[in-house]
Amino acid sequence: MRQNDETKGLKLPEFVKFCANRWKELTESQKNQYKIKAAADKQRYADQKKKYQSMVPKIVKRPMAAFLHFCKKERPKLKAKHPEWTVPQISSELAKKWRCISETQKLKFRKIAQRERQRFKLRECKKTKADESTDKSDDESE
Repeated sequence: MRQNDETKGLKLPEFVKFCANRWKELTESQKNQYKIKAAADKQRYADQKKKYQSMVPKIVKRPMAAFLHFCKKERPKLKAKHPEWTVPQISSELAKKWRCISETQKLKFRKIAQRERQRFKLRECKKTKADESTDKSDDESE
């Protein structure tokens, strides 16, 4: 709503109340034009968000630890068994399970984490070499 003589000088809470009262006074047909605009804007936002997310690469900041690989595997099972549990409850139970499993069971997840760390290091080395070659070509062009 644009500022006019009625709303000039109102603080935010007062302005919100003013707008709410105006909305209540509108008929359904008057409200409908705003609902149509809101639906179109919601769709536009969803389309823009989807387009943006497809352009942004999925960046892995660092490889997951063995415990996180364990959680990735066990969380869906726990969530299915206890759908009413909150995230902290599930996390707590996963930590208890991790402490209780044997070292041989943990070794499986540690191997997965180790392979992921090696892949990550290789990617980082390649990225560093590519950055260095770009820097050298920039220096040569100057």
